[in-house]
Amino acid sequence: GMLVRSPLCYSLRGVACEVITITDYSAPADVIRGREAVVLTARVHPGETPASHMFNGLLALLLRLHDARAAALRRAFVFKLVPMVNPDGVW
Repeated sequence: GMLVRSPLCYSLRGVACEVITITDYSAPADVIRGREAVVLTARVHPGETPASHMFNGLLALLLRLHDARAAALRRAFVFKLVPMVNPDGVW
């Protein structure tokens, strides 16, 4: 696999604020731990709908199975993606 979803925290209303971790998990754990992290957050404010499009585009790229660019990015980095920093305000 290349993707792990987990709760980062919970909002004041109890809505999960998820973090999506994407990397090439086929490497040994020590190699993965040595990779630099890229952190991307989106949707802090309700009006930031363009951030959703940017986020979805990056997510689609990183998850492409037969794209050499995506595979190289997954081998080089650990991506920590937070689709909604403020789920209470966006929902």
